[in-house]
Amino acid sequence: MADDLSAWVNKALGEAQKVAQHVVDNAPSAYERGRAAAMSSASKLRPKLDAAIERAPVVIAASREAAGNLYDNAPTILRDGRTTGLDLLRRSRPAMQSTVDTIMKGIRQHPYISAWIAMSVIFGPFWHLRILLKILGFGKGGVDRGSKAAARQSRLGNISSGSWFSFFQSLGNRHGM
Repeated sequence: MADDLSAWVNKALGEAQKVAQHVVDNAPSAYERGRAAAMSSASKLRPKLDAAIERAPVVIAASREAAGNLYDNAPTILRDGRTTGLDLLRRSRPAMQSTVDTIMKGIRQHPYISAWIAMSVIFGPFWHLRILLKILGFGKGGVDRGSKAAARQSRLGNISSGSWFSFFQSLGNRHGM
């Protein structure tokens, strides 16, 4: 068994020496081929790199010029925008004043309708319904304890679907407070 092992080791060492000799023999030519390929690639890229390097100062100068123009013109641009905005406000002021005058005239002529509209805008279109439902005792969670609706429900007993009481319960659940 020891003879087989030493024969195997000797064979492996011989193969390793052959591989090492092959690398030593071929390494210079592989190095030269790699060097030639690198030089060829570099020679192809060199004009493009040179052109980019030549253009860089022009691009930088143009960027500086654009930034300088923006910096120099910013106050003028802002002033013109402000002037234009103020001019628009001045020109639209008579129309706005006329609209406000018309609305105020309508409020003075119809104070109750105006109050109704204002309440609808503030509290929503069903504000009057919400107040009525709250007074009667129909709320979001059903009939309010101790309310007129609770007293009526205790007298009626079971409420049938489609009755006026169930209708008010449904409204209270949807629109109540």
